[in-house]
This record gives sequence, structure tokens and C-alpha cells, in this order.
Amino acid sequence: MQSNNCQRIRLVFLALAIVSSLLLTAAPRAVASKESNIAQWQKVSKAASDAFSEGRRQQAEALFRRALQLARKSGEKDLIGNSLCNLAATVYDRGQIEESIGLCRQAISLLEKEPNFKEDLYVALRSLGGIYENSGRTSEAVESYKQILASMNKDPRCKPIERIPYLELLSLLYEKQGKLKQVLSVNSESLAIKEKARVEPLVLVNAISRLANTNYQLGHFREAENLNKRALAIAEKAGQGSSGASLCNNLGLIYTALGRFSEAESMFKRSLKSLENRPDETEMLGQTLGNLASLYMDKMEPKLAEPLYRRALQIKQKAVGANSIELLTELSNLGNCYRYQHQFPQAQELFDRALKLVDKSSISEFQKAEFLNNLALLYVDQRKYSQAETLYRRAIAALEPSLSKDHPTLVRIRHNFTDLLNIQSNQAKRSI
Repeated sequence: MQSNNCQRIRLVFLALAIVSSLLLTAAPRAVASKESNIAQWQKVSKAASDAFSEGRRQQAEALFRRALQLARKSGEKDLIGNSLCNLAATVYDRGQIEESIGLCRQAISLLEKEPNFKEDLYVALRSLGGIYENSGRTSEAVESYKQILASMNKDPRCKPIERIPYLELLSLLYEKQGKLKQVLSVNSESLAIKEKARVEPLVLVNAISRLANTNYQLGHFREAENLNKRALAIAEKAGQGSSGASLCNNLGLIYTALGRFSEAESMFKRSLKSLENRPDETEMLGQTLGNLASLYMDKMEPKLAEPLYRRALQIKQKAVGANSIELLTELSNLGNCYRYQHQFPQAQELFDRALKLVDKSSISEFQKAEFLNNLALLYVDQRKYSQAETLYRRAIAALEPSLSKDHPTLVRIRHNFTDLLNIQSNQAKRSI
């Protein structure tokens, strides 16, 4: 079996993720002839929003329903659309998902016919996308965000920079689906917009890092290297030390993939030196420790890797708790390190713990693939061949739609699977 089976921490990009909460308010338009109705709508909507924010959900729903009645009475379509979205967010919060989707669709149907209410339409589509996303209906969320971007493309008043939040949301959803080519396209568009807009250095560094990350995941290591070098140069010129540590970590991953181990080790250690005395960067410290440990595994030095993996697990567990699916990478890596040293009871304990987290999680098969591969290796070592075969088939089936056939991860797992099939074949011949 190939020894290079350590699960890498993904490359880090430096901006905060966009929160997928629903939008509850939108500015109303004043119409003189209906000033009284609009004033009453504003008053009721404000009371409903206050009730919602204070946790009085049932009262908030009743008030938002009243606001919707007032909006319909006024005949103002933007107020009706806003009220429908507010009510959708409220009933969603109370678990009435299908009703919330129907309300958003009513708002969209109403607003998409009104060329002057484009921003209100974006609010409605964003609300619908958020409901789908938070309900685990990723494909439908993608379509909602794509519809926003398509509408923006046709809107001459829309500036390119206004597309960025929706491009970033779409990128995150495509990544969750394992659709890396689509992620590459979206991140390329996002970077081009930011470059043209001359955004702040840190924002540009983050955009370049995102694109580098996608290239890395696709196995485009040279492109990823060049992009990260560019981002590092910008970060250093702007005096962004924490960004530099992340980018050094990213370059270490790329050099590892290219087999340039001495350069990779140098980059990881450079990152660690910057992070060791920064209590605000413990997450990045844990990731870099894990990546350096994986490099040592590639160099067949598991004894050097083991203490680094253990420390990375301790850091992550302190941050997210002992029962979080976010521990999957650290548990899998340390378990694989024990397996490599033939310490099977320790390895089994960690993989059993990780498997419980996987079984209770909603992460995709694509995100589970590396763990499935590592667990299969343990089963092979324990001669549990049928269980290992099932896991290899799952991992390969999850990766094939998204990765090129010569992607290193897919090649490695296929190679491991072929080794297993050869073992089974030889075993069958001996039993004849």
C-alpha cells in the first residue's frame, strides 16, 4: 500500500466567511398618497423585528402577518415583497420550512416583474437561497444565487463589485458539492472583479489565496504555487504578518504535493515560527502542525509526525469540543500515523471515534473520501478485506465526478484499491 495517505488541511483563505442568515429588513419607499398606510406598515414591521430579535417568535409571526396585510392594502409591491420575506424568515425559524419557501417564491414572482425593484428581488432570492442552504438543499440554494447573478448581469445599474457576496456564497456551495471546476470559474471571476476595483491589499490577498486553493485541490500545483507567491509578496509589502503565515503554510502544502520536501519543510517551519507566540492564531497553528506532520509521513518518519499530530488534535479539540465533526482530519491523521507504526489498538480507537462522528454528520461523500481511504487501510492491515473494498469504492465514487483522472489523491486511492484487489486475488488462488 502507498504510505502517502495523510489527510491534508485545506489551504487557508483569510477573509471571514459570509454568514448565511436571512435578511429581515429592507428600506421602504415613501409614497405621499398612501403615507398613512406606509407609516402604519413601518410601525408594525418595526415592532415585529423587535419581537423577533428579542426571541418572541410567536408574537413576531403575528405582527409580520399583520404587516403583510397592511402592505397588500397599500398596493406597494416592494413593501409586499419585503413583508413576505420577513414572514418567511420568521416561519422558517419556527420550523415551517415549506411555508417559508412558498412565501419567498411569492415575493420573487411579484418582484421579478418589476424592473425598478431589483434590489428587493435580490433580497427575496437571497432569503430563499438561505432557507435552502440552511435546510441542506444545496442544489436549490445554488440555483437561487445563480438567479441573482444572472439578474445582476442584465441590470445596467449593478456594479460588478456588488456581485462579490453572491459569487462567494456560490463558491462555498460548489465546494461543498465537490464541483471544483465551477469553484475555479467563480473564484476567477471574483478575483478579476476585485483586481479591477483596486480593493484593499488584504482583500486581494484573500481572493488570490482562494483561487490558489481551488487550483491546489484540482491538482494544478504550478498555478497554485504562482498565485500563492503573488499573494505572499502583496501581504509582506502590506505588513500583513498573519496572512504571511497562512500563505507559507499553503506553499508548504504545494511543495509537498510537488515532492519538494525540503522547501515544504522550510515553509511550514517559517509559518510555525510566526504562529507559536500568537494566541489569536491557534487554529492556524494546529493546521500547520498537522501539515508538517503529514510531510514527515510522506518522508516515512512517523515518529516525528506523531507528536505533531497529537498536538494538532489537542488544539482542535479545545477549540471545537470532543464530539465535533471538525475533528475528522486530526483523528484520521493520528490514527493513520499509529497504523503506520503497527500500533493497531491505538489506531482503531481513533478511527472508531471518527467513524461515530461521520455517521452522525451531514458532510458530503466527497468530504469523507480521505477518511474512508484511511479507514480502509486499517481494515486491510487487519485483513478485513470486504469492509476495506466497500470503503474504497465509496471514496472513489465520491471523488471521480470532481477530480481529473490523474489527480494525485484519486490516483493514490485507486492504487490502494488495486493493491487490495491483488491481495484478494492471490488469496483466492491459494485457496484453490
